[in-house]
Amino acid sequence: LSLHFQPQVNTDSGVLLGAEALIRWHDGEKQVPPDHFIPVAEESGLIIPIGDWVIEQAIAQIAEWRQQFGDIPPIAINLSARQFWRPALSNQILERLKAHHLPNHVLEVEVTESVLLDAEGGSIEELRQLRQAGIPIALDDFGTGYSSLSYLQRLPIATLKIDRSFINNLVLDDGSPGSEPLVRAIIAMAKSLSLRIVAEGVETVPQRRHLTTLGCDVIQGYLISRPLPAVEFAAKFLVDRNTQTSANKAAA
Repeated sequence: LSLHFQPQVNTDSGVLLGAEALIRWHDGEKQVPPDHFIPVAEESGLIIPIGDWVIEQAIAQIAEWRQQFGDIPPIAINLSARQFWRPALSNQILERLKAHHLPNHVLEVEVTESVLLDAEGGSIEELRQLRQAGIPIALDDFGTGYSSLSYLQRLPIATLKIDRSFINNLVLDDGSPGSEPLVRAIIAMAKSLSLRIVAEGVETVPQRRHLTTLGCDVIQGYLISRPLPAVEFAAKFLVDRNTQTSANKAAA
């Protein structure tokens, strides 16, 4: 297993605002896609030790980068609904940050609506504890689940991530509106709730320009960069932040 990192940048300026840590499984020279092994790990319960590994590795990497480059934007990790079945997940995360002498805000936690639907499992209270400790919470794949919109008022969410399926259909060749009305509505709703917006799966310049017009705050996707191993990510996005910003402006 290894972690790769995909940057999140300001939609307009290209300034690096964060990154998402994504797990990769290397089977010899072959890479097993996450959508092949994550569901199996979820069903078998192996997602819990895998999740523990991700928490430790991501926090250790943040500590290493802060030693090398000083202050860096937050790095996000994904938490599975199953991880919340075990008591004191929030304490585990906070203890690992403390062990590496890190402030809590350097880490962001991403969850899907399945975590929110499992309210009886204590997940909401765990998320509240993380947020109270200064760790921002992002709701991933927004728009594809079934949870009530009332969750957005009840929960300590700071960021909404628009699912890539909406971004794929944002700009259609035949001139039809595609998913633009939905994306526009999601952005307007999020802004009315003072939530940050991240669009996932941005792959083209027209998509980026459209999202800028719609008022989306942050983009993530192959237009900026594929997920990179830690060394490559640091070389491209952390060694010289000014160079990175200039490159992203050129892409716009």
